[in-house]
Amino acid sequence: MKLGALVKYYRELYNLTQTETAELAGINEKYYGRIERDESVPTIDKVEELCHAFDIRFSDLLMIDPSKIQKKRFEHSDDFKYIYEEAFYCNCCGYVFQTEKTNDIICPNCGCMYEEDNDYIEKIRVEKIE
Repeated sequence: MKLGALVKYYRELYNLTQTETAELAGINEKYYGRIERDESVPTIDKVEELCHAFDIRFSDLLMIDPSKIQKKRFEHSDDFKYIYEEAFYCNCCGYVFQTEKTNDIICPNCGCMYEEDNDYIEKIRVEKIE
């Protein structure tokens, strides 16, 4: 498993820098960068600290398939307009999707169903570039 891709995904999801993430997790910034690049394998304790920094459970981190993580577009220019839209994130497979449905929201990738009292799918805000 490529832990670095998962950690980077959550860091970018919360719009954190490597420095901010390392500080929240209580680890050295350079060490964090090596974790994200898969140059270093952290101990379970360090992974738990990273999960705490992202406010997720350890099991949530392990349930995501790194090959299904969608890449985020990072183009910064005055020509772009940034808009935040509501989307849904599936904790089971790591899929981010949008839907016009207001009830019976189901992940199109794995079939998990959104309910307010479970953590299978969460409402998130995503940055859209126009």
